[in-house]
Amino acid sequence: MRRERVEAVGAEGTEGAEGAEGAAGAVSGVGAAGPAGVEDGGACLGVLVLDAGFARIPGDVGCPETFEGVGSFARPETFGRTGALGRRVSVDAPALFRTVPGATVARVIGRQDDGLVDLFAEHAAALVEAGVAAITTSCGFMARHQRELAARVAVPFAASALCLLGPLQREYGLVGVITADSARLTREHFTACGAVPPGEAGTAAGSSVRGVGGAEGSVPRRSGRGHTAGAGAGAGAGAGAGAGAGAGAGAGAVAFAGTVVAGMQGKPAFRGAILKQTRPLSPEAVCAEVVDVGRALVEEHPEVRAILLECTNLPPYAETLARAVGLPVFDALTLCRELAGVPQGDAFRLGR
Repeated sequence: MRRERVEAVGAEGTEGAEGAEGAAGAVSGVGAAGPAGVEDGGACLGVLVLDAGFARIPGDVGCPETFEGVGSFARPETFGRTGALGRRVSVDAPALFRTVPGATVARVIGRQDDGLVDLFAEHAAALVEAGVAAITTSCGFMARHQRELAARVAVPFAASALCLLGPLQREYGLVGVITADSARLTREHFTACGAVPPGEAGTAAGSSVRGVGGAEGSVPRRSGRGHTAGAGAGAGAGAGAGAGAGAGAGAGAVAFAGTVVAGMQGKPAFRGAILKQTRPLSPEAVCAEVVDVGRALVEEHPEVRAILLECTNLPPYAETLARAVGLPVFDALTLCRELAGVPQGDAFRLGR
């Protein structure tokens, strides 16, 4: 496939080491930079990338190689270029990337200020002009701004894998969410994406994902397993009503109605490489931490029927996690395939 480059523009500066990626200027695009229906069989997807300096490996939404190997699968013996344990880490559609200067980890996950809406809308407009047919971001915490940005972006827009949570709640019942930082994931992140918010009972709204052509997104269904839509949606609600910070302390888990959330912020390899950017990324160490968090979550809440990875850095470890906990795992790559209108294939058929 041929590569294109999209120049990153914007007057806002970076914040120390976190701005290394944005300071470099452009981020490579993969595939054709043309309109929908390009030669690779899927519409060209735009990715708005955080202004961060950490390494991104295949399977990470911010890694161009995630969109290179159309139909390719990871080999189990290495993380470096091919992800983890045989999982397909590619999205069968071309993509264009654009760094958003000033959109640092400290700002997007930490401050979460409303100025991010104008900043991301500006760079989304540049991607639309370049010919993308749908847009996502490289950080699930932009979910808080989903409604405002979707209203301002001229093509289908989904800020976060949390946009899949409502349909997953209806299909699977109790869903476990693994996030970069559970202490900073708020009610607004859920409601903006049409999902049952923290600590509240209710019915999940329709999908907030609209793919190419305007069709409402869906999630792969689990048939013949006895898990009907909405089954177990109230599971864990009693625990959620009184669950404080100590609930599932090993995984940082907090129970909600229809959702259980566990955070990666207490895990040193992930925290150091991604949240603080004070140490190199060790995919093997992060993978072990993801499995630890997932196992603790499921042991604390055995009613969980599926797991959603909010963090866009975690898809490389999804199959390892699924095999460890015996549940289907969904992530930002599921979202990208929905947006681009390309088949999910067997990428989601994980667990028991």
